[in-house]
Amino acid sequence: MRSSQGFDFRCGGVLIKDDYVLTRAACVVDGTKDDYQVVAGTISINPTTNNKNEQLRFISKILFHNHFNKKTYEHDVAILKLENKIKLSKVTQVIKLPKPHENPNKGNLDQFVVGYEYLYSYGLQYFEGHVTFYENKLKYYFNNRDKGAIMSADVCVEKSGDGYKLIGFSNVGEISLVSLDVDWINNNIVDNPSKANIQSYYQCFKSCYEEFVKTMTD
Repeated sequence: MRSSQGFDFRCGGVLIKDDYVLTRAACVVDGTKDDYQVVAGTISINPTTNNKNEQLRFISKILFHNHFNKKTYEHDVAILKLENKIKLSKVTQVIKLPKPHENPNKGNLDQFVVGYEYLYSYGLQYFEGHVTFYENKLKYYFNNRDKGAIMSADVCVEKSGDGYKLIGFSNVGEISLVSLDVDWINNNIVDNPSKANIQSYYQCFKSCYEEFVKTMTD
């Protein structure tokens, strides 16, 4: 994600649906939807870079977690609803979300932090390592194998099957797990919430009616 006024890097994010991006709430809480742009399918957010896979999208709405705390960074997630869908391809894919309250796989050595290095290369970089839970702090941290710099607001993922699964977002090494907010995320990226509600009401009415008929005939 970059500033709409140029190629200033803002924060990393992941595609959770072809028209929804998940990022840190702290990255967008002080702006509006018109202050940011989403760039997908490229390793550079410089607008002068010629990349045939690059897709630029404007944001139509920003959804903040209703329990987001700006001071403590609790529930530090926000959903960006895009004006137009991203075209999925080999270089642009939807990431897998963890199960609710799922912890990172301790035995998975294929864990990475992916971030944008904006000081020198203006390009995407990734660091190999593993996520560790520190009991004295009751927090998760990413241990970088190469001991390189970890930028703030990076994306932490692990290999899962043929793709990748999101662990959370890294803020200078500290990982905020997305699994705590998966239910909220899924509830806010449905295609048609009103239709889903109608369907659930219908199912409830149907089961209640069937139960009523059963008691009358018994």
